[in-house]
Amino acid sequence: MADEKLIRLANFRAFCKGRRLTPSRLAEDLGSRVSYWSDLLGGKKSFGEKIARRIEDHYQIGRGGLDEDKPREQTMKAAPKVDWPFDTYITPERWAALNPQQRAVVEWAAYEALQRVESAHPASPSRKRAAQ
Repeated sequence: MADEKLIRLANFRAFCKGRRLTPSRLAEDLGSRVSYWSDLLGGKKSFGEKIARRIEDHYQIGRGGLDEDKPREQTMKAAPKVDWPFDTYITPERWAALNPQQRAVVEWAAYEALQRVESAHPASPSRKRAAQ
């Protein structure tokens, strides 16, 4: 995946995270199947200019907003710094050894697992914190 596509993907993920946009919501807002959006966010689909401009137009990000190496503050928020969340299987060293596409796949898998856990246990601490 080219650098520009990785930048788009990272910016789009940050945009979706900041607005709590799920693949289901993206499908509702922009069309296409839920699996398409899941694959795009997971780095399994190519993130070309055509889809980037469609997203930017729909969400009024501004043309080229997803392509910026340092995204616009008002468009995408940086994730807060947190301690390393994993203890045993995903170490910082293993994470550092991954290339950006591999990191994207691991991150998306963790995100989907987190959603399943939160759905099964709606009163989890992370849900309570997010609601506050």
